[in-house]
Amino acid sequence: MRNKKILFVNTPVFSYEEEDSNLDRGVSENYLPPIGLAYIATHAKSLGQEVSVLDANAMVMSTVNIQEQIHAYSPDVLGLNVFSTNATIVQKIVEAIPCEMQENVDILVGGISTRALKEFIFDWKYDGRIIVVYGDG
Repeated sequence: MRNKKILFVNTPVFSYEEEDSNLDRGVSENYLPPIGLAYIATHAKSLGQEVSVLDANAMVMSTVNIQEQIHAYSPDVLGLNVFSTNATIVQKIVEAIPCEMQENVDILVGGISTRALKEFIFDWKYDGRIIVVYGDG
């Protein structure tokens, strides 16, 4: 089995799009460090996988910026955390992956809200494989 190129993204809890009113008001959120993603990334790296973690939450990145980073890294596996508050943001990130990449990129979605969001997640418009991990860690 060949090594995989894996990108884990700590997704933004709120939307930070140019047209979004959150930016205008300077909404600050309590930062959620990607501890679970870091544990998983560390284990994957110990198994010889090529791993990177993008902390889009700390960097207050828009979905467009996140999509650019995903495209530039060109992962085999894209791991994303999802919360009930940001499920549509994560959906937007996933659905914007170019069609030519979708067959080659497995999406791994995890977090405490996945059990409640599984039907919503499986309705995303994505031609590749979406794997949902129930619960935390």
